Amino acid sequence: MNISQVAMVSKDQEILVPIWSDINGQDDLRWYSATRQSDGTYKVSVNKKDHKYSVGKYHIHVYYDSYGSKNIVATTTVNLPSSRSYTVYIDPGHGGRDSGASYGGVHEKNLALSVANKLRDNLVQRGINVLMTRDGDYDVDFKTERSRMTNESNADLFISIHFNATGAGVSNSSGIETYWYQYDPEYQPKINKEMHNNPTRLAESEILANKVQESLIKETGAVNRGVRRETFAVLRETAIPAILVELGFMDNPSELPVIKQDSYHTRLAKALAQGVMNWYGAVEGK
Repeated sequence: MNISQVAMVSKDQEILVPIWSDINGQDDLRWYSATRQSDGTYKVSVNKKDHKYSVGKYHIHVYYDSYGSKNIVATTTVNLPSSRSYTVYIDPGHGGRDSGASYGGVHEKNLALSVANKLRDNLVQRGINVLMTRDGDYDVDFKTERSRMTNESNADLFISIHFNATGAGVSNSSGIETYWYQYDPEYQPKINKEMHNNPTRLAESEILANKVQESLIKETGAVNRGVRRETFAVLRETAIPAILVELGFMDNPSELPVIKQDSYHTRLAKALAQGVMNWYGAVEGK
């Protein structure tokens, strides 16, 4: 980024440039010190990592520092497009005749779809293309169909959204956990024989699981049940980096009132989206 029209500033005065992305508000506000160039302009080097790898509108203010007093020179905005096309496949668990866990009149399928829709909207605002295995309350086979849809797309990653239950009726278990694929010889892949145990897919799935889990716990303050491995069908049959998140226990009478709130779904979606962005930054920064 080059800054001109600061000719009134003497060479010994520092140019300071606060920058933040529109999507994050001022959560990613960073102050940069500009470097004077030979032609009299000033240059600022901005690292996308410092701004959560966000695309879209950025706000830029320019100040000069005169004896400890900041004086504004200019304000502007710029649009930062994606360097390439990004696509995420979101899988709201269950649906249709399959309600998933049900407690107190609350169905897992509806909670999962609510979070998935909010995650979709959040990612779209960040310039990410989004595909979904379902966008309403209808049946979609989980054994192979959800993975087949994903494998036939150009998606970069897959996230399956669920809420937990112990099956014990009433539980004291609480918190969030994230799964990535673990091979089990008793459960052989049906449509993903070539890629299910691919080292790159596994490595990037592990990174995704850790980035998402970290973001979820940071945003919600929920009990951290960690990153785990399982041979769930959607993880086994999907050919790209894939994770499954369990976002809270429906059979915990203390946790259910929280996880059914729309405002909490908004926070979960925000955290999931940030975890996705952090994953892109990690795997593309190798």
